[in-house]
This record gives sequence, C-alpha cells and structure tokens, in this order.
Amino acid sequence: MKSRIEVYLTDDEINHLKREAARRQISISRYAKERLAPAGQDEKANDPAERLAATVRKMLAERADGLAENLRTVVVMLDQLVRLSTPDEQHYRAWQRTVEEMLRRPAPHANGNGARA
Repeated sequence: MKSRIEVYLTDDEINHLKREAARRQISISRYAKERLAPAGQDEKANDPAERLAATVRKMLAERADGLAENLRTVVVMLDQLVRLSTPDEQHYRAWQRTVEEMLRRPAPHANGNGARA
C-alpha cells in the first residue's frame, strides 16, 4: 500500500512544480516523489562521482531558479509596457491571449548546438 502525503504550496510553488514536471514530461506526483525520495539515494551516497553529480545538479537547479526569477521580472515589465502602450483594454486582452497561446504551444527541440530544429 502506498502512503499519501499532503503538502501546502503557494501558487508560485505549484506553478514551478507544474513547469518542471511538464519540462520533464512526467506527472506532478512523480516529479515531487523523485525530488523527495530519489531512487537509490542511500546506495549512491558514498560514491564520489554521484556526490559530484548531485552537487552539479543542485547548482544547476539553483541557477535555473535564479534565471526563472529574472525572466518573470522581465515578463512583468514587458506586460506593463504593453498595457501602457495599447489603446484600450480590449487590445491589451487580445495581446495577452496571443502570448498565452504561444506559450502553450510545445517548444521545438534543440538540435544539440543550441539551435532549434
């Protein structure tokens, strides 16, 4: 039998979980489980290569969080600029819908050198 754990999250925290799970193409539950209890954690704890890999993963995750925060700031600034430069609320809402639709489309995959395929 599987145990159930309840967690209280802010909207920002749940949105972060949703984005990360979607990026990895797994469910939110699976993503949270992997983050809480990585498979084979005890066996790999003494392996120097695994410790180094874990350190690098943690560093990259922290860096990604910082970049995501910067991106959110730029998005808010852009949104405010568009709001101030559109002639009325109807045009502004149309722009918002267009941006939301664009962001919901699956991103093309990179081909290894950073270019989009």
